[in-house]
Amino acid sequence: AGQYLQVHLDGAEPRSFSMSNAPKSADSVQLQVRVMPGSLFGERVLPSLKPGDPVTVELPLGDFYLREGPAPVIMVAGGTGFAPMQSILEDALARQKDRSFTLYWGARKADGLYALEQVKKWQQKFAHFRFVGVLSDDDSDHGMRRGLVHEAVLVDHADLAHHQVYVCGAPVLVSAARQVFTAQRDLPPGQFYADSFATVGSGSVLPSSA
Repeated sequence: AGQYLQVHLDGAEPRSFSMSNAPKSADSVQLQVRVMPGSLFGERVLPSLKPGDPVTVELPLGDFYLREGPAPVIMVAGGTGFAPMQSILEDALARQKDRSFTLYWGARKADGLYALEQVKKWQQKFAHFRFVGVLSDDDSDHGMRRGLVHEAVLVDHADLAHHQVYVCGAPVLVSAARQVFTAQRDLPPGQFYADSFATVGSGSVLPSSA
């Protein structure tokens, strides 16, 4: 849970996407694809795919997965960085009920938090799960906090010395979170785990580990 796959395309670099469903939940994988203007996969390949069309994929890849242990878990997602968090939470919440999980999910606008129904189900079902939504560029009253998602963690936690922190999103988010959590909240560097989304020239969103 938390790893990614690569989609191989003829004549182009593979595109990498985090898998959002938990392992063993089905004999398939679910992807959450942010379609960016001009992207090869999102705008040109994906719309033409039909059920039954062959797609070449390679999986699983990456080392972004939940580490065992009793430490409280803080997860920080930006945009579609929610995808691997969903996979991890679907897999872990039912199994690790003696461990706390807090998800901070940030986006510019409210519609960027596109899976709130799933989040609400976790809130209703699991007492050891907490959610904080953060909007950076939306003044409407959605019941969400305002600002940057990693800064919401700083507000809530004076000390992260005994936590595990998982961050997934744009490189600027990962870099900022790593710096402030370790320097200002005493998070051990070895307890910070990240999957940084980068882009290729065609505009497809990729984990940096691809």
